[in-house]
Formats: sequence, C-alpha cells, structure tokens
Amino acid sequence: MDLSETIRSLVDRGALFVCCHSAGKDSQAQLVVLRSIVPDDQILVLHADLGDVEWEGTLEHARRDAGNLPFRVCKSERKTFLSMVEKRGMFPDPERRQCTSDLKRGPMEKAIRHFLKEPGNERFLERKLIVNCMGMRAEESPGRKKLAPFKFNEKNSVAGREWYDWLPIHDMKLEQVWQTIREAGRDVHWAYRRGMSRLSCAFCIMASQPDLRTAAVHNPELFNRYVELERKQGRSMLMPKKGVPQFLEEVVGMNVDEVREAMQRRDTDKAYHVRIESEDDTFYIDALDPSCAHELFHMHLGEASRESILSGAPGYLFEDGEVQAYLTKEEMVSLLAGTMSQDDVDRIEVAKGPLFTASDLRREMLPYSMPPAPSMKEAEPYHMHCAA
Repeated sequence: MDLSETIRSLVDRGALFVCCHSAGKDSQAQLVVLRSIVPDDQILVLHADLGDVEWEGTLEHARRDAGNLPFRVCKSERKTFLSMVEKRGMFPDPERRQCTSDLKRGPMEKAIRHFLKEPGNERFLERKLIVNCMGMRAEESPGRKKLAPFKFNEKNSVAGREWYDWLPIHDMKLEQVWQTIREAGRDVHWAYRRGMSRLSCAFCIMASQPDLRTAAVHNPELFNRYVELERKQGRSMLMPKKGVPQFLEEVVGMNVDEVREAMQRRDTDKAYHVRIESEDDTFYIDALDPSCAHELFHMHLGEASRESILSGAPGYLFEDGEVQAYLTKEEMVSLLAGTMSQDDVDRIEVAKGPLFTASDLRREMLPYSMPPAPSMKEAEPYHMHCAA
C-alpha cells in the first residue's frame, strides 16, 4: 500500500482527521505532521482528561498546542484512574491496561461520534469518514513496533461510518520528534524540563525509574496517594521483577516522609542546590534539592581557559542567549540557582548584555540528555545550602 496516496485520497474525500493529543511530545510532533498534510478545517484535536493523576497544566498545554483548531475534551463519566484501581483491588498491568481502554480510547471514540453531530459539522456527518490519528512510535517498545501504521477499524465502522486508525509518526525517531517540535516553534510541557522522558499519567505503570523518581519529587501528594494504595492492597503498581514486588518507595529511592521534608525545605527557603559533575566533564545543575530537580541547565564545560569576568579565577564559557561570559563553576551555580548577588548579576549584564535564564538556547539542550532526579542518598554529598 502506498500510504501517502491513501492519505491524500482520504484528504480529498473530505475525511475528518482526529488528532488524539495527550499534551506530550509525540502528540505535538504528530500534530505538526498532520497540519503539513491535512487542511486545518479537516482536523479535530481531542484530549482525554485523566484528572488528578495527570501532570499539572496538561489540559492547558494541549489546548495551547492546538491553537485555532477545533479542540474537544473527553473523560470517563463513571470512573477515575484511582477509583478504578480501588474497585479492582489492583493496578493495571501491561496485559490488562484498563486505564487506556476505559479512560482514553472509549471516551475518545464517543467524543468523535458526538462531534459529528455538532451544528456546523454536517459535512462530516454526511461523509461519515474518520481517520483517528495516534502518536505511537515503533521506537518506544516492541509492542508498538508491531502495530500497523494504518488500518481499517472494523469495530467503529458501523452505522455507515468508514473509520481508519493511523499512526502518522510511527517510524519517527526520538531526535526527529524533538527536531519537529523545535522547527515548528512549539514549546513543550514543563515536565520535560524537569527530566521526564514521556508525558502520560504522572505515575505510569510503564514508566522508567528515572521518570518515577522525577514524578515523585514534583508530585508529593499524588505520590503519597499511590503509596497508600499499594500499602492498602498489598500489591505494587509496577510488575514484579524476577518474582519480587517493586513498590514505589523502593523504586524511587525516597519514602513519603523524605519527599515531604524536601518540599518543606523548599517552601521555607531552606532548600539546597545540588551540583554534580560527571567523568566526561559534563556539568549539570539541579536547582534546589531532589524535590525540585531539573531547573533548566545542562552544558559541556571542557577546560577552564580564561579568567572569570567576576573573580578573575579560571573560568568556563557560559552561554545564555546572546550573552557569552567566562565564569567559575561556583559562579554558574550561584547565577542559575538565583543566589548570586544582584551587584554581580548587574556586572555581567552591564558588560555582556541581558541574561535569560530560560533562554531558547538552553531549552534546545533539553531534555535530550537530562539526568534523572537524584535520590536523597545520591544527592547528599553534593548539597550546598542556598545561602547567597
């Protein structure tokens, strides 16, 4: 099958292309691809709202990314993720993912049918031709690699409807996803700049240890709810490993009390900055302690080559937007963590120009090689109290 010809034919026939948008990077890249092929007036952006198990701002980010396209939100009217887990007495697993079928796929299919009946959509109702687009990529897992990039959906092709499922970015690599988003001038959800590799439920049953750790330190109350469910049911959220249960607190490397203590330190201005250097001279900073990891900085320093503009000590090239200045590692930590004196900040800006601590240049560096949030134990040797 020549897929490009097939898609062009569906466009020419006036099909409704539905972009299922989670607010994640793959959804964003998918929408960019769709808009390059399909006229805007044939695209519907649809978001399945998962409520309090999502990252903060997920719905709003999906809505912003949709721009001026029709945007609809759907959610299960009968259950939430946590109520489903409580009722079943166990979490979903890779073989039985009720979270996908009951909270995403089912509500989305219903929302598409309702959209066809909305006033002004008579042409779509008459044609009854739907292409449901999902941002799943072959690179993500062996299961997704086996998925057909395009197929006729027999289950939903009823009542005169002709329904297809299409994976527009199925063959796209991770680097291409980020490049597509960047070239389109789109911003990403803030969770990626905190170290997340994917955006779904904050605590996904398919998530990696680094993602779960980062999610825990940024969602302490939700982390507590999941831990309490595990304790109540005596079952771990994650699948056992070699027959041994993997409970969240063990995987994350922090218990509920440690996360709460870290958040309290932040809220009372008694937090820490974590400075870690790797063997290959990569230098990255987690602003504050593990409760607030990943505050927008990652660079390769190389060798100290010139004097610091502030102290005269051996410095490294610091780049921030159009600003280039030599600073010591300690001065970089102080500047990026917000503890540098205003006099020193003024000295840099007078000599070099305005600083942008969340510049586009720095955002381009992220999150391709962002390290996971450190555990309390890992971070301990690097703690520096955030006194100026």
